[in-house]
Amino acid sequence: MKANSFINILKNHLWISTFIAFLVGILLGSGSLWQYLGLKIAEKEYVLSELKHENTLRQQLLSLQANILNEIKDYIEIRDKFFNIESALAENYYDYQNKYSQSKSRLIKLVNEYNVIEGKLSILEERRPVFFNINAIIPPLRPKLVKSENNGILAIEVNQAFDEVEKAVNDHLKKLIEEHNQKISHK
Repeated sequence: MKANSFINILKNHLWISTFIAFLVGILLGSGSLWQYLGLKIAEKEYVLSELKHENTLRQQLLSLQANILNEIKDYIEIRDKFFNIESALAENYYDYQNKYSQSKSRLIKLVNEYNVIEGKLSILEERRPVFFNINAIIPPLRPKLVKSENNGILAIEVNQAFDEVEKAVNDHLKKLIEEHNQKISHK
């Protein structure tokens, strides 16, 4: 109600709006209105660039996530075949050893890259990071069926080998969490 009456007064008496503009110009200096509007535009451009950066990071995370899931399928298959080869004398042992090493390296690189980007995004969004939980996805090594020397009985031998990808990713994640906590505490 009061705002409408003020607007009506300005419409009826145009000289009042000119006088107010003159006072603002004297008090704040000439061009202050344009500077103010320019500042507002700069603020909006900054927010927009920040949103673009966040969206780029999100797209990278989604792409990495898809690549990780595809690589995990291959890795598990190769890992299980490699650890079920009877000895280093087997015909295809070195082929699987090479395939296993390559797949392991690719998977570690992808997961570490994902976790680094997630850490950056969480800082931008001011939230706790949700790192890639490789431990929940990679199953343990399959047990081996071994023929025992006693009476030809089959026995199950559990692989005591740990998954090297899980270890490498968890080691990198510990360092990343320490860095992330330091960045958060310095804010």
